[in-house]
Amino acid sequence: MQIQSFSPVVDEDSILLVLGTMPGEESIRKQEYYGNPKNLFWDIVYRILQPKWDFFATVHDTEPYHKRLQLLQENKIALSDNLQYCDRIGSLDKNIRNHVKNDFASFFHKYQNIRRVVCNGELAYKYFKESNQTICGVRNIVITKVPSTSSANASNSFAKLRDWKKEILPALASGEK
Repeated sequence: MQIQSFSPVVDEDSILLVLGTMPGEESIRKQEYYGNPKNLFWDIVYRILQPKWDFFATVHDTEPYHKRLQLLQENKIALSDNLQYCDRIGSLDKNIRNHVKNDFASFFHKYQNIRRVVCNGELAYKYFKESNQTICGVRNIVITKVPSTSSANASNSFAKLRDWKKEILPALASGEK
């Protein structure tokens, strides 16, 4: 089944791009980045950007999608995926076939304040780096990877939070300029 990624969530003030591979089935159904409540993305982001966030509250249960996007925008964080199209059955990245990548040369030309790309998982990192390392080198854009927030990646949630925090907070504090 052919699927299409979402339009990027970005504006001219964005300094950091969080990059996934391709939306999963639940995200596509909801038309929301990281729409599956089992995905830890929004819970991790809120715990990093809203330190007083209720420890026991899950973001999917309490914050509407437009508020989540607003929090990212206020913190100069953009969202996108590596792939524009692909064939995939189910939600797992390992099932991706016949993919077409997004055009990040044009993206970075348009959004010139982005100085860091944080790849959500190993495959997102691999796809991005194999076709964008040169443009990032020329533009002095730092590329890093963090553990996937997908529920398919059953690693320690606190370790994921720590690793994400190490990549996001310094970039936002420095403004990555």
